[in-house]
Amino acid sequence: MIEDVSVGVAPSSDVESGSAGGVHPGAERPEVPWQRTAARSMLVSPVKALWDAVPTMAPMVLVGVAKGGWAQWLIVAGLLVPVGTALMQWFFLRFRVAEGQFQVRRGVLARHQTTMQLTKIRAVDVQATAMRRVLRVCDLTISTGAGAPIEVKGVDAAVAHGLRQTLLARASYDGPEGAIPGGVAPDAAVSDALVGGGSGVGGSVSSGVVPSAPEVAVATDLLRWRSSWLRFAPFTMGGIAAAGAVVAFVSNIVRDLDDSSWIGEHIGVVTGWLHAIDPVLLVVVAAVLAVLLIPALAVVTYVLSNWNFRLWRSGDGALHVTRGLLTTHATSVEESRLRGVVLERPLLLRLPSGARGKALLTGVPADHTSTSDLLCPPAPLDEVVGLLGTVLGSADPVTVDLIRHGPIAVRRRFVRGAWCALAWTALWVFLVWQQHWPSWVVSVAVVAWVWEGLLAWGRAQSLGHAWCADYVVGRTGVMPQQRSMVRASAVIGWQFSQTWFQRRVNLVTVQVMVATKGGSVTIPDMPYEQAVALVGAVSPDLCARVRA
Repeated sequence: MIEDVSVGVAPSSDVESGSAGGVHPGAERPEVPWQRTAARSMLVSPVKALWDAVPTMAPMVLVGVAKGGWAQWLIVAGLLVPVGTALMQWFFLRFRVAEGQFQVRRGVLARHQTTMQLTKIRAVDVQATAMRRVLRVCDLTISTGAGAPIEVKGVDAAVAHGLRQTLLARASYDGPEGAIPGGVAPDAAVSDALVGGGSGVGGSVSSGVVPSAPEVAVATDLLRWRSSWLRFAPFTMGGIAAAGAVVAFVSNIVRDLDDSSWIGEHIGVVTGWLHAIDPVLLVVVAAVLAVLLIPALAVVTYVLSNWNFRLWRSGDGALHVTRGLLTTHATSVEESRLRGVVLERPLLLRLPSGARGKALLTGVPADHTSTSDLLCPPAPLDEVVGLLGTVLGSADPVTVDLIRHGPIAVRRRFVRGAWCALAWTALWVFLVWQQHWPSWVVSVAVVAWVWEGLLAWGRAQSLGHAWCADYVVGRTGVMPQQRSMVRASAVIGWQFSQTWFQRRVNLVTVQVMVATKGGSVTIPDMPYEQAVALVGAVSPDLCARVRA
């Protein structure tokens, strides 16, 4: 066996003082055994592996069925590969909590062991698909914010929820490892949301699997799902994304099957029938179908993602989110990681006065695509504003009137929009002149000028900043419009940048540096004096350097 040990965070010292968990300081600690994931997860993991292989396997299966003979054995061999891989991954996967670390060991030929120090853990996500809920197993994603997160799939539900609470409790504890008193039971709210309740989820977790952790205080609900939120679903991009995914999947299958004998004939018949239809009628029918289907797909996507949404705060310094219909998600993050919040209003969602809320969290890698920062799905604006005020402890940063950046900054928005519209107009003129396109194409330039004018007006209305209740507030953008509120104590630096055009009109783009996923919050086109005044109010010790 080849052993390759990769360490996510440097482990703590092996020498620990004081009594830990009833073990005398001089006594040798018993070794914590490695644990396997639940064997019943094998009822769904091979099926998931086969489903993931459908885009690749479907053409081979159809061709094999059409030709018969030895080609059918290739189908069997192709189906066995993902199933065998899933079984081998389960057999060689081990995990445990020991020596102040969460450790995972995996690999068939090359053995990999990944360790994560408990005090460095920043987020624990628990996810369960519909089939996994029936089998009472969950998938764990554990992140420190440094490097890739650790994923452990198919953990028993009781162990998963106890482990989630234990890891977060240890992450917020600064004393000697092993000195945390008391036991912990899995959070009933999370267990019920992910596995549908019932016996076998509650109760204490075996100390051989999960170490002890402090008791969790009574939870305080901050926001719960309302069926009235469904009216905001058609104004999200979920329907367009779902429709695009369906079209891409079908087109890939059709392209791969085009050369096969009997499938190719049917594809040719359908293609010929479509070519026989009047193009104008075809475009009209496609537009009508899009208008009808995309909002319906958006509602379905919204329900699948956000059904039974619940956000609550526990007494252990953590925010918890559960959501989802078929595949349920449970996310827990330390509130001490919260560096601020974002009130986000996409262009379409502003039409019905909707918004969504996100958290600015430290310890999240820049390439991390998880939705662990979601505080509220698309919902009424007043409810999102109230929620963000509750999370921050004050509604003032969310509702305060912003300081505008003046007419020069507004003019820059319109000038940049005019340059973009002029570039589009020049392109269409070139196509008509050189490529002999129809002359009416040039009239489309009017649409470009109107569109860029509306975008410039929206960007101009978004410009603004404020300093309120120890929070730096900045608003920018239109697709979407984002109002970011950053805690002053979380600001680690400032960056001023000026283009040649900005220097001529004494404007500056300010980046508020903060240790979050994006790395900074940008406030564009601030008058230089306002920027210096903001830095002086938030970081007085840096004001003199900024002036210099």
